[in-house]
Amino acid sequence: MKNKSNCLNPKHFFVILLSVFLLITFSGIPDSAAILGPVHVEMNITAERLGASRANSATSFKIYMRLNENIEVNDWIKVWFPIDEASCNPEDICDGPLEIKGEGLEHPRFVPNEKYFEKYPESDEKEFTKLYEILDEYTAEARFYECSDCDDIEGKCRIVQDPSGLGCWIMGTVLPILPKDDQERFYRINQLEYLTSIGYSPCGACGQGGLKLIQTWNERSLQANSTVSVDAWRQGYNPIDYNISKRTGIITPATPGRYRLKIATKAEPTPVESDSFVLPCSEITKPLFTYERYAKKEYGTYSIDFGVGEGGALDKGRSKIALDFPECVNIKKGYSLYKHFSVNGVQRNYKDSVFEFDEKNNIVSFISPVDIDNMGHVTITIDGKLFENSCEEPFTVFVSTSSEPEFIESTPLEITIIEPYLVEISNIFLSNYRATMPTSFEFTLVPDLDVKVNSGDEIEIRLPEGTILPENPGIEKIKSSPNKITNIRIDDSTVFLTFDEDFKYPIQNTITFEEDFGIINTNKPDIYKLEVKISGSEKVSYSEPFTIQTPPLITELKLLDPDEPDGCGGWYRTPPVLSLKCRNPDAKIRLWYDDDPLDKAIVYSGPKRLHPGSQRPIIHFQAIYGDELEEPQSMQLFIDTVPPAIKTMQPGDEVVYTSKDSFTITGKRDFIEMLTNGGPSHQVADGVLIKVNDGEYTQIIEPEIFAVADRDSVESEWEHEVELVEGENIVTILGRDQACNEETWVRTIIRDTTVPYLELFGLVEGERVERESPIRFRVKSESDAIVYINKEIASIEKDLGDGTSIFYVDLVVPKHDTSITIHAESIDKANNSNSIMAIYWINYTPIRLKLWINSAKFFKNDEQISDLDPMPTTKSPPLPKALGGNTYMPVRSVLEAIGADIEWIGDERRVDIKLGDVSLQLWIDNPIAKINGLDKKIVSADGKTQLYPTIVNDRTMLPLRFAVETVGADVNWIADEQAIEIVYPSDTVGD
Repeated sequence: MKNKSNCLNPKHFFVILLSVFLLITFSGIPDSAAILGPVHVEMNITAERLGASRANSATSFKIYMRLNENIEVNDWIKVWFPIDEASCNPEDICDGPLEIKGEGLEHPRFVPNEKYFEKYPESDEKEFTKLYEILDEYTAEARFYECSDCDDIEGKCRIVQDPSGLGCWIMGTVLPILPKDDQERFYRINQLEYLTSIGYSPCGACGQGGLKLIQTWNERSLQANSTVSVDAWRQGYNPIDYNISKRTGIITPATPGRYRLKIATKAEPTPVESDSFVLPCSEITKPLFTYERYAKKEYGTYSIDFGVGEGGALDKGRSKIALDFPECVNIKKGYSLYKHFSVNGVQRNYKDSVFEFDEKNNIVSFISPVDIDNMGHVTITIDGKLFENSCEEPFTVFVSTSSEPEFIESTPLEITIIEPYLVEISNIFLSNYRATMPTSFEFTLVPDLDVKVNSGDEIEIRLPEGTILPENPGIEKIKSSPNKITNIRIDDSTVFLTFDEDFKYPIQNTITFEEDFGIINTNKPDIYKLEVKISGSEKVSYSEPFTIQTPPLITELKLLDPDEPDGCGGWYRTPPVLSLKCRNPDAKIRLWYDDDPLDKAIVYSGPKRLHPGSQRPIIHFQAIYGDELEEPQSMQLFIDTVPPAIKTMQPGDEVVYTSKDSFTITGKRDFIEMLTNGGPSHQVADGVLIKVNDGEYTQIIEPEIFAVADRDSVESEWEHEVELVEGENIVTILGRDQACNEETWVRTIIRDTTVPYLELFGLVEGERVERESPIRFRVKSESDAIVYINKEIASIEKDLGDGTSIFYVDLVVPKHDTSITIHAESIDKANNSNSIMAIYWINYTPIRLKLWINSAKFFKNDEQISDLDPMPTTKSPPLPKALGGNTYMPVRSVLEAIGADIEWIGDERRVDIKLGDVSLQLWIDNPIAKINGLDKKIVSADGKTQLYPTIVNDRTMLPLRFAVETVGADVNWIADEQAIEIVYPSDTVGD
């Protein structure tokens, strides 16, 4: 997919002489309350050495940032690189003008157009893109851009046309070149992901996709998904360093100046600008050119001293140094150059193939045998016997380096003749010339012609600063001939020797400190001289120079804080800080994990705490110094910071009760992933131990580490039966894994075999109680018991504060019952139960009805209620003639008033009356009734007249006295009121 991108018209790029400070363009990001910062950037860090950070060169980035919000796995981290140049003047571009070469791939900054391909049809440029936008990091889907038809935006020299018309140049930061082929591009951006990391991420790419790269006129950015989680609050992890390897191929802006970048995370998406960093072109200082020769020696040593300047760092085994000598200086034939040159005291341990001699121009060039830091110093020494100097006056030499290709002229040669010393030190020999290494030390002392060293005099010999000498030297480990040493003392790096006899010229006293004497070379490779003084004289004599070479590549891995496993069996429960230190401080240390290939290695840049979790990583490390490689070393670590994952199923509550003499504890353990050799191939199940009260722990199940393929054979559930004593049993369940991470769960099991206390409260059994609706019945029992009264759960009315409470229920007593039986049951938490039973009699208040013949008035308990319809009567009509003279009443109105249930059965013309224990059935015009199922004749009060139910005004009328007395009520005639009184029941009910 192709689009056109904006770029500058060439006339502006080649005319404008304007410094443009860095403006970083970024796409719209929502505001966030939490903002990263501060942000600091370092470049080209190799081990503990800061390498060259130069304009227009590939570099690494180490971005330090403080977090306020956690970074989770798969969260994005995005970096916006400088897009504008500090200067739009083409003369300011480092490493010379930008040129089209027409061979293979052009400079990463050059973007060809169709005219270019017409001129160079065989160019590999067709296969690659340099202006692009990766749309999806998982599929590498991309959008490609061209640089033709560009609109001019004044002052922003971001993409400029080449005057030839063959293409354009990308200015500012340049991101990696990508293949146009979908599959190859997918592979490439996933490769690039390996070259980014937060600190030391042990799993490299963990399926988080590749990188999202954008290189357009408006933006140069890199976005990756985090492979680890980082807690902002965790000490040792914040601030973090986000690393982009030099192998990514990101090229810095082309002109020197101050620049900044921006960075953001998913949790803190507001882009934050870094501190400024300087990108210079290299500029070495004016070399100082000297020559020293001892008065008694035929040849001396040439020295060329200079500083490489900011951005001028040199890499061992790669960077070139060139020396341009005048025609009056000849290099003697037959001499091996590599044997007579050294840089900072280090000779190149290779043949002349690393040296080049341009005999025509009298230029010697060679590869640096040491790393030189940015702003570092270089001392080149050359054996004087290598040159024939026919110059009539002090000559100069011109110096250039890979970082500064222009030749810089030195100062005129200064010659120094060193006069004889009181004591000459010569024939210096070390069994090991490597820095930091144990060595023997041998040299010869020769007093000058007019000097005598008396027995008892101390000869002070000062070794190179930083040399380590033993605190308690053994004189037997020093050989001295012909004079013997009678005493030795040491002060820092100085040895004081006393001899048994006088000696003077021409005696040559050879002194040898054996290797087990304990001398360890200084850690600073350089050219050194021993200093010698005789007691009583302040004059210092110097030895001939000797070289301490670079330290060997011996790397030591240390784990700190804690420095020893703080768990069981060699396991770390606290992730230690990983520290690597090589004896050669200028060496790079590569670090990789598990079975990762070497191309996933990252460069160690300082102590970092390893990530928490459950893992068994294998850490590989190797020091590199130029072409020298240390044999890779490995260490496996066992780290488990995950607490045991145990679930107690039974008992489910923290406190449980039982009446039994044992209890079965049951539970389940979760399986936790344990990264092994970088992959999730294994899991771990924690061990379980149980103790009761102050007893010893019993191991119920052992912790296990097992392959995922075997998990079905590993028990996840466990159980254990414990014996209980009466009362409280404290059960402690301890989860413990193989690292002795522990987690405890405490359960209290109370064994209670005593039935709960239970008694009636308030009412005495057999007591007569007044009828209420409802009636409250109470019992007293243990407060934590469950109490039932007549199968209803009782509520607590009052807590008595002594472990007991008053429980109650309100019961509705059927209106015709004269007694109630109370059954109470109390069940405690241990399921012990107790019960009691009691009978109570119910007092009734009689119901009194009053009515009048041929009157609708009707009173109940002296209160008038609804009128009677039809009215009570003795007359015929309305009664049939045969019933006249007998008192009839409306059955429903009267009997319902005393609580009877009335039902009319229409198809049988029957009235059913139910009151208390009496069931009465009557049929219209039928003189036979049924009382509780038995036939009964209906007759008048005197027994002479046959009566029967009848219908008046569509209402059923019954003989008053028969109906009322049959259901248990009394009928009274109140003569003075000419009224009929019906009383139900009588006061004697319940006796």
